[in-house]
Amino acid sequence: MADDDKFERALKLLEADEVEPALSIFHELAVSANDKDSKVSYTLGELTALVRLGSTAEARQLLQNSSALFKGTDEAEARAELIAIQINSVEDKWDAVLLGLERLLRRYAEILQDPQLRDVYEEAQLRRGMRLAYLEQFREALPVLEEALDFYPPLLSAEFYFELGRCYLEADDVSNAKEALTKAMSLGLDDARAASAAWNLAVLLMRQGDNEQALETLRCAEKHANSAGVSKQNIHKALAICLHKMGMIDQAQHYAREGKCKL
Repeated sequence: MADDDKFERALKLLEADEVEPALSIFHELAVSANDKDSKVSYTLGELTALVRLGSTAEARQLLQNSSALFKGTDEAEARAELIAIQINSVEDKWDAVLLGLERLLRRYAEILQDPQLRDVYEEAQLRRGMRLAYLEQFREALPVLEEALDFYPPLLSAEFYFELGRCYLEADDVSNAKEALTKAMSLGLDDARAASAAWNLAVLLMRQGDNEQALETLRCAEKHANSAGVSKQNIHKALAICLHKMGMIDQAQHYAREGKCKL
């Protein structure tokens, strides 16, 4: 099989999440490559596969050993910087992640507008918006995440819509907040985020007078909070208020005691 065909096969394996066989092919191609451009492509593929497997120490070593290979080619350098950011993300080195993203987007601002590097721009910008939202820098995060709505669809995860919903909540954009949080829950959040999303949705529903739907959503929030082992105090406060509005006084008093609040 020709090298080009092997490379295409490795890319398809990577896309199908068959990472180990893809890694094997990328490595074989990188070792035997005779020209620089091919070796760059194969090495970047190998690095991507290593990161996907969580083999960050090996990826760091290969990235360091390949620095001379990437030097002098803007596209290769930009892709290598993004891989370094991915490694830091896997290793939870979040301060370095945000700094790296801002440096990447600033340093390569012009070439990142090239269609050939659109995937690098989209991933870097999306990661930046997500990180800013996580840090509750909602005003700065919102336009970035709104831009990301037009990005490659598989990048837009449940966590993306969760953070987008939080940004809309901070901006008091009720309609878009409801839409984003509902989308996040439909895509499948972890229990802690699902509890938070459901609680926020319920609060919005109560503001709109839809107490029956709010009650159902709060029951969902309570269930996820139980599974996640997180505090239910705010959920119980909201349940007390919601039940009181619906005239279910005894149940409302029970949750008021649980939530340590007065009606």
